[in-house]
Amino acid sequence: MESTKFKISCDLGIIEFEGSESFVEKHIKKVDEYLKTMSIAESSEKSRANATPKDGKQGSTPLKGSILVPEIFGEWLNKFPKEILDLDKALITAYFVQKQSGQNEFKTSDVNKFLTEHGIKLSNPSRDLKNLSTKKYMFQVRKDGKLSFKRVSVEGENYLKGLLQI
Repeated sequence: MESTKFKISCDLGIIEFEGSESFVEKHIKKVDEYLKTMSIAESSEKSRANATPKDGKQGSTPLKGSILVPEIFGEWLNKFPKEILDLDKALITAYFVQKQSGQNEFKTSDVNKFLTEHGIKLSNPSRDLKNLSTKKYMFQVRKDGKLSFKRVSVEGENYLKGLLQI
């Protein structure tokens, strides 16, 4: 069976479809709907980021509900919708690796290795993690020589909560 791929990068809010030709054609027809959803999500992210909490300090505040990460990656991944973007898979994996580490941080190489070990193929995981940093879903916590250690931000956690519908 031949696989067809369709990809749009709207200011790093990547939309990607991959599968049979009929599957891709069906989803291309829904691109307008996806774009509207993404613009609504982006505007709500901006309004949430610009909202001033009761203490008067500007910044991100965690959404209600906590994210409980199981010890088994398969259980964690199955909590999310099946049709998610590579960018989402990279964030989901990064958060899992972070929570499993003793220092609550991760390296890009750890995420790449973890994805490979679990048979998850992303077109470019390193680029996806850079895009997530650009979107402020993760940030660098320290650097040891050339190694960069990162952590998922409050915005990234809120995005995951949105995917989980917490």
